[in-house]
Amino acid sequence: MKQLLKTYIPKPLFYVLRGMVDKIRAYAAYRYDRKRFIKHYGYGGRSDSRINTEAHVIFHTHQIEKGLSHVDFRDGFGKEALRNLKVSLAKLRNHDSTVYVAALSAIKAYLDVHEGREYDISEHKAILGAELVAEASKCDSNVSGYSVIRKSSKLNNEKKNFKELFENRYTVREFSDEPVDVTKIYKAIDISTKTPTVCNRQSFRVVVIKDKEKIKQLLQIQNGFRGYACPPILALVLTDAQAFRAVTERNNQYIDGGSFMMSFLLGLEYVGLAACPLNTMFSIKGEEETRKILGITDNYNFISYVAIGNFMDKNKVAKSFRFPAKEIIVEI
Repeated sequence: MKQLLKTYIPKPLFYVLRGMVDKIRAYAAYRYDRKRFIKHYGYGGRSDSRINTEAHVIFHTHQIEKGLSHVDFRDGFGKEALRNLKVSLAKLRNHDSTVYVAALSAIKAYLDVHEGREYDISEHKAILGAELVAEASKCDSNVSGYSVIRKSSKLNNEKKNFKELFENRYTVREFSDEPVDVTKIYKAIDISTKTPTVCNRQSFRVVVIKDKEKIKQLLQIQNGFRGYACPPILALVLTDAQAFRAVTERNNQYIDGGSFMMSFLLGLEYVGLAACPLNTMFSIKGEEETRKILGITDNYNFISYVAIGNFMDKNKVAKSFRFPAKEIIVEI
């Protein structure tokens, strides 16, 4: 049919008609995506699925871990996170699940740290309830909480095998005052260009931001790095929508960008730099302000920021448990 139309319809008209059809397909595809997302995502009780409940538990567990790993530790932090954890754990009601145990482990770490600091958290215990406090206190898992990574352990990263490099990469949110060797960042980007992309179109781009004032402005809009000092370098990973050719490729801009992001993080680990990925899930206003500050046109998609710096001698990091492979594999 397509060949028949191309034969009898003048080329200029054919391409106009094809463009109209593509737009109709695009609107239909986005309506489909929107409907599916709204149906399944859950916030504020919108969804009671096990996966959604576990996601809430993981989210609040990680809030506790980040507070525990902060250099400028704030006694008694996280009341709201503890309150939300209690609610979500009551909905989960699966004491054998990996997620439930990880949450108990985080609560135990929270209780233990404050006990060691002799800080009164009776109010926090009341929020959790006696039953949950008792259960957490008996938890023998240390899968959650924080770990300390030494800078000396990163000195030979270029000699490590892939498994060692990957398993020992952690998100670091606080950096030393030592100036960053930007050539190391460029080396990490160069390594990352090996990332596979749809039809090798390599739509990814990286903006390396060194201007302190711009970094402060951008992170105020991003709003996910509060409580931490401004990082020495902020990188922004983008993809260019102009590299794609069909409606069916609408998600590839994020797949390619996300794949590149992981390569970039591993590249930074390889060259011995500390890094923290930061989401770019902006409101419309936030996105427009960010584009204006950086002069980024709307053909570029925001994938993620990466805060970059040098490791301190001792670095506290969230343990951030991972599911065992058997829990995420489906055989067909």
